[in-house]
Amino acid sequence: MKKGVRISITVISLLFAIILIGGCGEDNHTLESIKKQKTNIILGTYGTSELLEHYVNSYNKSNDDYIIRIKDYSENGSTSFNEAWLEMVKDLSGTQSIDMINIPEGKILRLINSGLIEELTQYYEKERLKENMVECLYDSQTIRNQIYTVCPCFKVSALVIKTRFLQNKEEVSTKSFIELVDKHKEEMLMVDNYSKKDMLELLLENNLSEFIDLKNGESSFMSNSFSDIASLCSTLPEEIKEYEWSDNDEKEVEQFRGDKVLFIVEDFCSPEDIIVAKEKAGEDITILGYPLNGKFNPIVKRGDINIAITAGCRNKDVAWDFAMSFFSHENQEIISQKSNNYIPATKEAFNNKVEKAQVVEYYKNEGGDIIEIPHRWIKGPGWEIKVNAAKKNEVEEFENLVNEAKSYDTYYDEEVMKIILEEMDAYFKDKKTIYEIEEIIQSRVSMYIQENIALE
Repeated sequence: MKKGVRISITVISLLFAIILIGGCGEDNHTLESIKKQKTNIILGTYGTSELLEHYVNSYNKSNDDYIIRIKDYSENGSTSFNEAWLEMVKDLSGTQSIDMINIPEGKILRLINSGLIEELTQYYEKERLKENMVECLYDSQTIRNQIYTVCPCFKVSALVIKTRFLQNKEEVSTKSFIELVDKHKEEMLMVDNYSKKDMLELLLENNLSEFIDLKNGESSFMSNSFSDIASLCSTLPEEIKEYEWSDNDEKEVEQFRGDKVLFIVEDFCSPEDIIVAKEKAGEDITILGYPLNGKFNPIVKRGDINIAITAGCRNKDVAWDFAMSFFSHENQEIISQKSNNYIPATKEAFNNKVEKAQVVEYYKNEGGDIIEIPHRWIKGPGWEIKVNAAKKNEVEEFENLVNEAKSYDTYYDEEVMKIILEEMDAYFKDKKTIYEIEEIIQSRVSMYIQENIALE
């Protein structure tokens, strides 16, 4: 080949390489620009979870135009939840726009009353979600015949008692419940690991809106209902010993089997949890709800994802598209197949979870015997619980429990609870009557509501 030709080819090759290099750099720059040009959708929350982060990351990977960014108010230096909550509400109503908010339990009524979140009923109807969701979860999100939040999972909480102490739960009234606790108070506690104030807070978590009228800025604690709750709590000790979390189940089983406590508090997320509750008792059980408004119902406890779209959301359709991703087959199956802590929201995933609980697997031991493989083992000193596949009766009990479950309260306020616990101390120490205490609580709570609720 001639020298001149070789030089020309070399020059052309160099020019081509430069173009390629330049082009690659331009492509990288373009990709980076596209990434930066994604529109931010801000999700405000107090604390986060692996499940929420998974949903956010999955959605962001699948969307070319928008990116969900979590703004965690537990990381903003606030010293308490209340401070962080006020900061979140301030951003909701100010110029620091939040497009979605993960609402803590008990705070939704304030946001509705303030017009800070969108009503989502029309979205639910368009997607026909009512037909596809587990009914008690759908009902728990219905407030004043409207829906404002999206929740992908829940659990059902109830009190468990041995059947020989309570055979027919259908006949239980608040009065008979108090009589039952009173009858056994000398030999056993109502429930283990709860003080008077602990139980008062637990019961009021599910009842507080019965005594609070946010719309008119009033409270009504001077009632038989509040007196009944106070009476139940008075049977418990003033204080309890502190136990390591790892010892709670072990102590609870010993106490319950040994008739040292009348009830245990249980969360149910699968038919397997029915088996666990029976094994904790060592005999037949009756699952009873909490005393709510004079009735006894298991309680729907929504998971730690409870998303609302804000009134100031810059793109409501995108926010709804993200919320709808919670109900995808893949995301619901994560809860159905991999989580012992929650019940999935959709009927399909719920049924899959129930079916999974009934799957029986076997292995052959060295002697040639066919042995069922337990789904779970729970062990403690001197006892163990082997959780095998659920049988038909346990599946039916679980499904009935879910069908009976009612909504968790929609109102909770730390300051209101603080006032109640502070004043109830005198009643629990026999320094004042319940009637005197109720009058003081009603006055203080009404004043607090009038002075503070409107400001939020």
